[in-house]
Amino acid sequence: MVGQVISHYRILERTGAGGMGVVYKAEDLALKRIVALKFLPPDLTRDPEARSRFVHEAQAASSLDHANICAIHEIGEQDGQTFIVMGYYDGETLKTRIGRGPLPVDEAVSITIQLAQGLGKAHEAGIVHRDIKPANIILAKDGNAKILDFGLAKVSGRTLLTKSGTTLGTAAYMSPEQARGEAIDSRSDLWSLGVTLYEMLSGARPFESDYDQALVYSILNAEPAPLRRIRTEVPEGLEKISRRALQKNPAERYQTAAELIADLESYRAGSALSRKTERMPAGKWTRRALAAAAAVVVIAAGLAVFLPHGNPKTTSVGVLPFVNMSPDKEDQYLSDGLTDDLCTALSQVKGLRVPARTSSFAFKGKTDDIRKIGDQLDVATVLEGSVTRAHNRLRITAQLINVADGFHLWATNYDREAGDILEIRSDIARQVVTALKVQLGLEEARTIYRKPTENAEAQDLYMRGRFHYNQYTWDELQQALQYYRLAIEKDSAYAAPHVGISLTYMGLADAYLPPNDAMPLAKAAALKALEIDSLNGDAHGALGIVLTLYEWKLAEGSRELQRALELNPNSVDILVYWCQCALALNRMDEGLQYADRAIAIDPLSPLASWTKEFLLYASRRYDDVIKQHQRTAQLDSNFFYGDNLRCAAYRAKGMFREAVAEYERFPTSPPPMGLAMTYGRMGRMDDARTIALAWEKESMKRYVQPDAIAGIYASMNEKEKAFHWLDKAFPAHSSGLACLRWFPDYDPLRSDPRFSALLKKLGREE
Repeated sequence: MVGQVISHYRILERTGAGGMGVVYKAEDLALKRIVALKFLPPDLTRDPEARSRFVHEAQAASSLDHANICAIHEIGEQDGQTFIVMGYYDGETLKTRIGRGPLPVDEAVSITIQLAQGLGKAHEAGIVHRDIKPANIILAKDGNAKILDFGLAKVSGRTLLTKSGTTLGTAAYMSPEQARGEAIDSRSDLWSLGVTLYEMLSGARPFESDYDQALVYSILNAEPAPLRRIRTEVPEGLEKISRRALQKNPAERYQTAAELIADLESYRAGSALSRKTERMPAGKWTRRALAAAAAVVVIAAGLAVFLPHGNPKTTSVGVLPFVNMSPDKEDQYLSDGLTDDLCTALSQVKGLRVPARTSSFAFKGKTDDIRKIGDQLDVATVLEGSVTRAHNRLRITAQLINVADGFHLWATNYDREAGDILEIRSDIARQVVTALKVQLGLEEARTIYRKPTENAEAQDLYMRGRFHYNQYTWDELQQALQYYRLAIEKDSAYAAPHVGISLTYMGLADAYLPPNDAMPLAKAAALKALEIDSLNGDAHGALGIVLTLYEWKLAEGSRELQRALELNPNSVDILVYWCQCALALNRMDEGLQYADRAIAIDPLSPLASWTKEFLLYASRRYDDVIKQHQRTAQLDSNFFYGDNLRCAAYRAKGMFREAVAEYERFPTSPPPMGLAMTYGRMGRMDDARTIALAWEKESMKRYVQPDAIAGIYASMNEKEKAFHWLDKAFPAHSSGLACLRWFPDYDPLRSDPRFSALLKKLGREE
């Protein structure tokens, strides 16, 4: 078109192009000035509704008169082509400027203030830009920043994702509400401006991916990396401003451009920021989530040697954590619960490999590309979605994505009553199975389609209970018990909360409560669950634990554990139960096989990895313990139960200096019992005794496993005190007695007849 005359404009040169058209530099022959002409794409020009809407919005934008808004002179048409005439500014786009590297902090702040002033003017006129991004911002040589393309981003009621998987607009700068296809307001522009500020300061966008689908997932799910981690000289106040601008909930974001400008001006003047910005939390991840996230990063960096890598098959799916998009963050239990249910239901389908919950939740809040997620989980497809609750209504989105190319295999939305979540779960599972062309057997169909309760309140209370159970602290476990009991009040024939009570009491036993107080309650709840549903694998597994580790009924416990595995062969929980009982059942090799199976199903689970450490230590394979602990530490460097097994392996190998150094990395009060055992083995008797006495004192305030204290005295070769505490452990039914026959910590006692007598009482003769 260069050289042509369109209306009274001579085209001089082409200056750029984008999804919304091509831009040319032109001479206005009538007014003798240089302008910019932008031609709409032909498909939009031919759409009467799109053209009408574009004309209306262009008229509104042309009324804006502001130094930071590109002037719109007129809209015209020639030969069926619609074009707009805009001001031409000598300079460069902000995109080009960022391409040379991050901007100086003061310059980025100045540009952001100018852009916010321009947006404020537009928002006052009721106009939302909808496509703020560096490519739509001109940095003129006179120092002014100009916003381009008002009225172009939203030209029809189209949804974000087209059938081909492409986007309308620029996904990287879209707000979460815009990405979901919801109604947007001026706060969406402020999000996009926040993305632009982040990019000016860091040189990178806060959310990036090679695929639009994965990018949208990151916008909806992930937290951006802290600015000061990327660029240390970014001041803390400016990072807080950026963080508030990028809040996913619009209500937590800046509400007006004036609010953002006020904070930026306060920052520039060295004054205090607004109270809401100052109080903006540094991050919303829990310690567990951070540890899991760190594990993913480490593995991505090249430590995937520990994970199974084969050729992904079409019959594999990773269920990523559904995102809670509700205004009330308390509704997190709904999105987590739906993810849990889908993992459980799909894992029952033969021929469909589904990584377990822990591996799935390792990606909560992550920005990883879909292909990277698929590689780490060794799956060919991923299921993702979001949950939004408004009063008694649920809006749930779900998408099944092909890892290889990022395209959707299936996607849908549900807008239903909150009580319909079980039907929604069943439908999503059915759609996934159908899309992957997996045949369902009768039992598998029963698992997917069966409603465990008809009472919506009972289901909701159970999901709340399970959410608290997964936090695994004393207070959270108590909360879980309360919700489970309330669920049973609503529906006493609902098996799941009975199982939940059983598992919760098992978690409380030894760690928080004496086994005699907790395990009988765990058994009663498991039996009640089986009375309601004899095919509940988790109930059989819980009962097997109680019979084996608490009642020492090995044959009965073994049968229950075996039945649990028959019903739920892919349950990592049940595999771990089995491993915990392997020592008592004298089936070490089988236990190690089950540990490997648990790791294969749940490759990012520190518990599965630690369980193998535990069995290797009992097998006295100390070098293998140290090697396995490397994997556990990569998943969660702080994960261990009771003793740090790498330290224990060092101790058993006589590597006392290494053991002490490792223990001292994790100081506790009282100090770790394993440290006392190490001191005892080293001959530092006073140090060992000091820790032993501290634990004796602690046992007068709360339950402490007596056999663990016995282990300290055994390491000191103080046999009388060691047997004194073992004698306490027997009537207490401490679960640690299951390890007595195997663990090296009790080797100094083995030659004593009292040790053989105790093993005989336990039914565990040498």
